[in-house]
Amino acid sequence: VKKMASAKEIIQSLRHPELILSLFLTTFLIQFAAQSISPILSLYVRELSPGTERLALLSGIVASAPGIAALIAAQRLGRLSDKIGAERVLFFALLVFAAFLIPQAFVTDTSQLIVLRMGIGFATAALLPSVQTLLRKNTPANASGRIFGYNQSAQFMGNFLGPLAGGQIAGHFGFEALFLFTGLIVITNAVLERTQTAVLKKNPNN
Repeated sequence: VKKMASAKEIIQSLRHPELILSLFLTTFLIQFAAQSISPILSLYVRELSPGTERLALLSGIVASAPGIAALIAAQRLGRLSDKIGAERVLFFALLVFAAFLIPQAFVTDTSQLIVLRMGIGFATAALLPSVQTLLRKNTPANASGRIFGYNQSAQFMGNFLGPLAGGQIAGHFGFEALFLFTGLIVITNAVLERTQTAVLKKNPNN
């Protein structure tokens, strides 16, 4: 029976392991940032609309806004990725994600929050498919199952830690600090991802 390679051996066998690991990190941070608002969403909506009698409805609309936007934009952004390259789409989508995330700290009513959350959805529709495209492009066929499995684990870890950390940050430092913190994380990730792909382009055979 052939011994199955360990995770470390799989990563080391890749042509560009640093890029793959950075893509895992990107997947984690996308989900971390997107899900961090989950525990405080209804509280934030209540703060923005203190006299509302439809808190549950407004919270539901705010929560679903990213999904609606992603549904609308997914196919068009997929075509854009095919046209200009997944690396560019990933970088700019990260910047757009941060551009719609940070202003959520300064909204004054729920309608503004809904618009910004839709912007998050548009960015997310480009982010995860771009990551998957780059993983497929830089992973040999005999390791693709394991690599995509690790990427899914990174996604689930973001889904788990995002709400946990988001609740703690908002509880100790306020709602605004949560959006500023996660926005800064996404911008940093965009810079790191850009640097990694630039190094890869300069040294494609390494």
